[in-house]
Parts: sequence; structure tokens; C-alpha cells
Amino acid sequence: MARHVQLCGAVLAVCVSLPGLAAQRFLAPTDRGWVTDGGVQAVALPHPNSGPTTLAVAPDGRVWFTESSGNRIGRMDADGTNLVEFPLPHPDSSPRILARGSDGNFWFSEHTGNRMGRITPAGVITEFGIPTQDSHPRAIALGADGNIWFGEFTGNRIGRITPAGVITEFEVPTPDSGPRALSLGSDDNIWFSEFRASKIGRITPAGVITEFPLPRPNSGPGDITAGADGALWFVELSGGMDGLPTDGNRVGRITTDGKITEYAMPSTSPSPVNIAVGPDRQVWYTQGAKLGRVAESGRITEYALGENSRGVGLSAGSDREPPKQLVNRLYVADGARNRIAWLEFAPANVRPTGANLPALSPIVGCETFAGQAIALDGGTPARIESADRAAFEGHDYCVMKGYVAPQVKFELRLPQENWHQRLLFTGCGGFCGAVNVRVQAAERCTATDNGEMALVSSDLGHASAGSDTLWAAGNPQGLLDYGHRGVHVVTQAAKALVARYYGKAPRYSYFSGCSDGGREGVVAAMRYPTDFDGIIAGAPVVNTAMNNSLFHAWLVRHLSRRDGSLVFSDAVLRRLYDAQLKACPLTAGGVIADPRDCRLDLSTVGLTDEQVAAAKAIYSGPLDEQGKALYFGAPQGSELTWNQQLPASRAFAASFISYVASSPPLKALDFWTVKFDRKSAAAYTRVSSVIGAVDPDLSAFRKAGGKLILWHGWGDVGVPAGSTVALHHGLRQRLGAGSRDMLRLYMLPGVYHCGNGPGPDRVDLLSPMMAWVEQGLPPGIVMATSHNGAAAAGIDPK
Repeated sequence: MARHVQLCGAVLAVCVSLPGLAAQRFLAPTDRGWVTDGGVQAVALPHPNSGPTTLAVAPDGRVWFTESSGNRIGRMDADGTNLVEFPLPHPDSSPRILARGSDGNFWFSEHTGNRMGRITPAGVITEFGIPTQDSHPRAIALGADGNIWFGEFTGNRIGRITPAGVITEFEVPTPDSGPRALSLGSDDNIWFSEFRASKIGRITPAGVITEFPLPRPNSGPGDITAGADGALWFVELSGGMDGLPTDGNRVGRITTDGKITEYAMPSTSPSPVNIAVGPDRQVWYTQGAKLGRVAESGRITEYALGENSRGVGLSAGSDREPPKQLVNRLYVADGARNRIAWLEFAPANVRPTGANLPALSPIVGCETFAGQAIALDGGTPARIESADRAAFEGHDYCVMKGYVAPQVKFELRLPQENWHQRLLFTGCGGFCGAVNVRVQAAERCTATDNGEMALVSSDLGHASAGSDTLWAAGNPQGLLDYGHRGVHVVTQAAKALVARYYGKAPRYSYFSGCSDGGREGVVAAMRYPTDFDGIIAGAPVVNTAMNNSLFHAWLVRHLSRRDGSLVFSDAVLRRLYDAQLKACPLTAGGVIADPRDCRLDLSTVGLTDEQVAAAKAIYSGPLDEQGKALYFGAPQGSELTWNQQLPASRAFAASFISYVASSPPLKALDFWTVKFDRKSAAAYTRVSSVIGAVDPDLSAFRKAGGKLILWHGWGDVGVPAGSTVALHHGLRQRLGAGSRDMLRLYMLPGVYHCGNGPGPDRVDLLSPMMAWVEQGLPPGIVMATSHNGAAAAGIDPK
């Protein structure tokens, strides 16, 4: 029976619950919007002197750990119950580091046994001998290639073992460098510490090694982990370990381009030992009887782990890889007290906010603007057709309606009182075609709920139903207005009218939209980098030409037959969705956390051959004549919306291919004659340079101080979620080091296109955007809630 120990601690303070004594508890807020009360919980290991060393959390929430002295692998439930230990086949093997493999098993290094081990979820252990004798394998990490990589501390090699057990070794260029710890970087390379050489190394999946010397000799770099900021974080040991006198006593950070920063510890001893990302997505480390936390600014806070404790292992997820699926507990392997301990975190009830700007009142009457014409920068005229007072959601506005030449209509709502010097442009959806002031991604945002912001929206130069593009046929000006000019000229007009109405231009200007609105935001950042200070782009259709032609046509071809009948019944789609839930890592709310981690064998679901082929095609997305991807596919977890998506896909693809992508326009589109090849893709996307932003250059937006928040629902089939993940990755690559100074991505598990779905879909990104722009406070975890309040979740930024 596992024995539980309850303690509590705070910054450099300890308190222990004893009979007759009340336990004092301390609230310790983090910079990421999560808090821990400092209360340490623990479970003692059954065997004395087991030597718990490292640990990792499986997708099912169970914690796995190594016992280096006890020669066992341990497993327990998240709360410390159901603790089971599995002895290693060979005595005195000294299992050290543990990592989850791509095969669903856990892999570990045997430091003195000179072997790599594998343990299945059921506890079956297999061992693989390392070719180099007495290499003392220590470090271990899952690579982007699906193989396990490991470091040979005395063998001076980096090894790679496939799921089948085939081992390859790569010699480190610096002799006797002492590879001590490994981690997968955000660049898909493996990064490792060279303890004896005082260097940080990088090895590509092909085995090419690069080394980066630390600023000081004898720094003794030890444990290393991938941070949420995209950099690698590591500890520098001190006090002489493994026969080498070191004087590190620092936490270091290295970017993927090799830039190194170091942070000194608050105290001189003992040395920091282990490092990992916590539930708050900040970097935590162990240091004797203390836990430390390093904020992005480098500020260090320390917590007491408990008297006579010695933390050696640390994890809140699958350690040694970029943090994706974190749990709300930070687990610690306490070697001195022979226990597994943890801190529990909860979302903080703290909402970010913008600067405290004075409220302004109008200096002229609302009705005086009716019929006026104004000239924008460059001389383009705009006319206010009407200006009337109206109430929306209990707040009084001056509502100006008009157009910018030649015919870009807009509606501008100006608060009659309590205007706090901010303008918000709200994007439209579909292919636009109507003016609709709709604030999105601002759930319970004080600035919008209290009517403090000026709001503006546009039809982008045409009137039509959302999926209709007949207006685009032979209309280059219409495409230009829809593509990018409409948002820009209406923003110019809105800023000019705000300045006339209040006697002062907006202090800050923001944009928020989803779907086509998301596209509008990204395009605005690319083409007009000074129009907005902050842009929130949800499910941005940056490759709108491909999305609305071949992707939707592909869905039509695989969701329906020539006679119009459905390939899948709703009942079959329910069965397929339920099977995905069993094959994918889930959030605490029971929805798919990240579809990329799903491993469903479609042959086990009871589908027909036609349905298996169709499902594979829908997940893959459109393929060209050589079977290569033309675009992204629908994510696992979107199955319940496939039949609902079909009518929209028919309408979007038929309209776009007929009137935008074809010249002259088509009279009718036969979906079964559409060709999915590179030639057709090039023809259909010929207008992308006008209406899209496939590979946007946002360097000017960044230089202007602009901030961009992307968001997308993981269950979106209308605009594949993978497109925004790829956009974010591309922007990170193009912007390089420091991209997080202006870019964030939020992926919402279980959420469909711009909302709805089984996951919490109501989120406020406007408040953290204002805090970021106006106060320099980077966005952290945000809380998402469901429309009925039944579910809530903290969403991590990337």
C-alpha cells in the first residue's frame, strides 16, 4: 500500500503538517497565469534506498520513473496510487534516464549495464546491448525521426536506436566530452550537454554534429530540456561531480542558432541538478532541497521541497522533448527521501489587461457627419452616408455607415462616452460580402463588454452571400478590394473619423477575425504593417485559393458519390470518432489533445473498403498525380462534422473554381472531372498573390512593433488545423531568433471551425493582446470555456 506524505512549502520556507499543528499555505503566482500553493504531496517508494532518478508522464496520465539503486522501473497513477515496480532482468544495471518512444513504450538507459531498455505499458522489458563497451549510456530522448537517441558518457558517442532495436553510433568531435543529457529541440535536432568539454552539442537526424562552447571553462553543463520559448535550457553543475571540479552553478539558455545566455543561482550551493518545463510552461530546476523557477526574463524564484530532500528528476510531461502535452502536476524524483513528490498547479484567476488610458468624449455631434465626404491618405475619397445614434448590448454608439471609393462599404461604431482610445477592426467570414460588426475571441473582455472600444467592419467591396464569388468574375478591382485593399482603406477612414469625432486619433488599433477574417489579419500585417498594433487571426485561410478550390473539391469527392449519396452515415462517423478517442491522447476534458499524436488503425473500426479509402484520403488531404500532398487534410477528431461540412464544401469549391479560378467563368462545375495535379493547382491559385499570404514576410510588421496571435480549433475541417500550425512554423523560421517577441499560437483541442465542438471554444485573446502591446506583458496560458459553461481548460501558447 502506497504511503502518502503531505507537506507544504513556499519561497525559501518550509512547513510540515504535524498532528495538532495547522499547516500554513502560501500562494505563489507564476508569470504564465497558473499558480501553485507550494503544497508538496508525495508517495514513498516501497523499497528502501531505491534511488528514484528520472520520470516522465504517459499520455494516460500515469507516471513512470527509474530507480537507479533499486534496479527497477516504477509506475504509478497521477495521484500516487497503484504504484507498481518492475525489476530489470540483469542486476546492478542502474537505469538512469527515461523517455517515451514513438512506439508507445518507454525507453531507458542502463548506465552500468551498458544497455538500452524498453518497457511496454504492461511492464514487459526488453534490453539491447550497446556496441561500444563500457560506454555508460546516460542521456536519452525521443528524436523527431521517431527513434530514441542516447548519449554515451564515457564512450563519447551519441547513439540512435530504432523501435526495432537497431543501434547506430556517432562519435562526438571533442574527445572525452562526456555527453550527459539530451533533448529534442524545436528545430527537430537533438541537443546535448558535454559535461567535460563545457559545450552544448547539436546533432541532426542524419548524424551531423555541431558544438557550441560555453562562455566559461569548467561550467559542467548537465541536464538539458526544450523550453516553451523554442530555446534549449540547461543546468551548469558545481562542486565537482563525476570526477571533474566544476564551478557552474547557473541555468543556461541556448537558442537554436547558438546564442547562449546564463543566469546565476541565488545561492552558491548546492548545485542545480535537473531541469524541465512545468505546467506553467516555465523552466523549473531542482537544487538540493529546493525547486527553482526561471521566468523568460531570467528572474528566479525558489521553493522549498522539504527538509532533507534532494530532487534529482523533474517532469510535467513526456520529458526531453518540446512541451506539448503537459499535466497540472510537476513531479519530482526525491532521491534522498526515496519518494516521488509533486506540486499541483491550477489556472490563476487573473485576467491581463491593457494600459489604463483616460476615457474621452465626443467633441462634435454624431449627426453632423451624415453626407460628409473625406479624403484618405493618397486622395482616395470616402463618404459617410448616415450617422445615427443607436444602442448595442446596452451601450450607446454613434453609428456611421458609408463607403470608400469605389464601393467598399463599412460600419463604424463610436462610443458616445467612455471611449478609451482604442479601435478594433472586426473581420468577416466566407468571401465576405456584407458588413457585420462581430467581435470574436474576446469572451468577457472588459474593453468590449463595457463598450469602451470603437468598432469597425467592412464588406470588402462587394455584396453577396458568404460562399458566392460571382462578383469576382472579370472584376480585378473587386478581387483587389477583397484581397487586401478593403481592410486597409476602411482602417484609414475609421482612424480619420475617430480623430474628428473625439479630437484625437486612436492610441492603439487592433484587428480580430476568424476564417477569412483571420486571412484578412495576416494579409494586413504583411501588406500594411503600420495599420494595426495587434492582430488576432483565427483559423486564417492564408492559402484561400487552395483551401476553397481543391481542398473542398477533394472533400466533396470523398464524402459523397456521383449520385449524391453519402459515403458515411452519421452513425458510422460517430463510430469512427469514438475509435479516435481511444487511439489519441486526450485532455482532462476528454477531447483529443493533439491530432498529430493519434494512432488509429482504420481496419479495426468496422468500415467498408470504400469508407477506409475515403477516410484515409480525407485525413491526408488532396494528393497530386504522384501521391504527394497538395494541401493539408482534415484532423482526427473532426469526423462528426464531415457530413455537415459537405454542403458548404460544394458551395465554396463550385463558386471559387467557377468564378475566381477560371477565365472565362465556368457555367457549371462537375466535381468528378476536377483534376488533382500540379497543373490544376497552379491554375486555381493564380490569384493567390492578390488574395493570399501563403508565405508571408512579417519583418516590417515586427519592426513596427506589431504583435500577432494566431489561433485555431484542432477539430476544424473547413480550414484544416494543420495549415495554421504550418503557418506558425514558417513564420518562426522566417523571423528567426526572437520571433516570440511578436508571435503566439493557440490551438484549441476539440474545437471546430471558429468555434463549437466538444472542446471549450470561448476564449479571450483580446485582453492579453492589449496587455502585450500596451504593457509589454507576453501572453501566457488563456482560459477557454464552453458555450454552456460546462467545461473549461487552460490553453498553452506556442
